[in-house]
Amino acid sequence: MSNSSGASRLLPFLIVLLVGTLGVTGWLAYDRSEVMTQRDEMSSQLDETNSLKRDVEKQYYESLNELEEMRGDNEEANALIDSQKAQLIDSKKRIDVLMRDKRNLSKVRKELASLKEQTATYVAEINDLREQNGLLVEQNLSLNQANEGLQQTVAQATMANEELTTARAELMSEKEVLMEERAALASTVTMASVVKVGGVNVTGLRMKDNGKTVRKKYAKNVDLLNICFQTTTNDVTPIGTEEFYVRIINPLGETLAVEEMGSGVLTNTLTKEKVRYTKVAEHQFNNDVSEVCITWDTPVTLSEGDYSVEVYNKGFLSGQGTFRLK
Repeated sequence: MSNSSGASRLLPFLIVLLVGTLGVTGWLAYDRSEVMTQRDEMSSQLDETNSLKRDVEKQYYESLNELEEMRGDNEEANALIDSQKAQLIDSKKRIDVLMRDKRNLSKVRKELASLKEQTATYVAEINDLREQNGLLVEQNLSLNQANEGLQQTVAQATMANEELTTARAELMSEKEVLMEERAALASTVTMASVVKVGGVNVTGLRMKDNGKTVRKKYAKNVDLLNICFQTTTNDVTPIGTEEFYVRIINPLGETLAVEEMGSGVLTNTLTKEKVRYTKVAEHQFNNDVSEVCITWDTPVTLSEGDYSVEVYNKGFLSGQGTFRLK
């Protein structure tokens, strides 16, 4: 058999091998391209978010500085400046909340544009007030020092923000890391908005035939428990209805609960454990110190001893107390 005959039989095999190799190489190149594209998209989103954060911080501090520069001896104008600065702070808080979710970037851009327009409107109002009163704004050494301090604060905040942006850009190179951080941030936001309560106080009551109640200390005479507590302020929590889940635990460690009377089960956000609660108290939260009270009509005779009370808000323990029945 000649060498040319052997080579002719080997040629088809070599062609198939070559085609397969080219196919695998092409697939690997495509897969790498997809991975690089996803990384570029995530990097672009981070760059856009960080750039928007810098713009918000810059505009916010420039607005504050611009208003502060207009402060003078006119008490009416100064009061207007203080009021306008407070409104700017509220706008900044609202933007910070939106920035926590990248799906709100378009809303943040609108809020940033509104912030700029808001500042221009404030400046115009102050100028109109000056013209109406016929007063000239005079800058003094104290104001200049305050402006220098504010400018230094702006510079420090800008530098800190840039450093934070750089650190995040280095750490968030993978999609999985980004998702984990987003989940952690959401949990932190929820925890920060928990309304803490204090002064938890429980009073044993007995219902008289005339419909009035009297205080009782002995367990056998108690058929009502009046639970009161005080809410505290929290600037992170929006104004609105808040739910406080009250849990009464008897001396045996059992939760007083009857589903037909409003009892149920909640999930502890930190431990993920299921926790039975006695009753829910709804309260209109206005970011002030308010007293909240609910009454629990005990379906059975209570036992004497030490009881404990836990109050939950948004799945977090926000306050607790104890009481004793003889």
